[in-house]
Amino acid sequence: MKTELNVSVVESVYAALVAVGVVGDMSKADEVQAKADRTWAKISQSFWKAGVRAGHLSGATKVPEYYAAAKRTVIESWPANHQRLLAIKGHDVADLSDSEQGLRAKRQADIGAYIGLIVRHLRKMEDPKARGTKSKGETETKTESADPIVTIQGWINQATKMVDVADVDRFQNAGLEMIALMRKMRK
Repeated sequence: MKTELNVSVVESVYAALVAVGVVGDMSKADEVQAKADRTWAKISQSFWKAGVRAGHLSGATKVPEYYAAAKRTVIESWPANHQRLLAIKGHDVADLSDSEQGLRAKRQADIGAYIGLIVRHLRKMEDPKARGTKSKGETETKTESADPIVTIQGWINQATKMVDVADVDRFQNAGLEMIALMRKMRK
């Protein structure tokens, strides 16, 4: 079933998205994401030059010494107060304030995430052929939904990965308002 869009509603919702600055924010987020990706690629090149490979940091072939060195490198890149929080062990953690415990937990999670980014880039260096790409003879068909509501929901999901919380909330609210208007027009 093909649904006809009310062009004036689409235009007004688009104008609302432009008015709240979503287009500019998405452009900035894209630039920040690209810069961060280049930075992680440079960091991974340094690991590569030091002889560290993806298998040394993850999976069944993980080498504890390499992982410990990578972990130490990540931790030492942070401010001294964050390093201090991570150095606290055992019962002393309970003495920390709630905000300090939250920061400590976030930084503990960040360690694995950062090492994961390094591993991802090291894998790209080990296998220059991009993962998921097809050779010349193979074709890939991308399935896109004809339903604009599904498309907008996909945009919202993508944006939540690229921008900070305040921008995500604004974008989500505008997108959900657009979806609500489109559903209302369908009835």
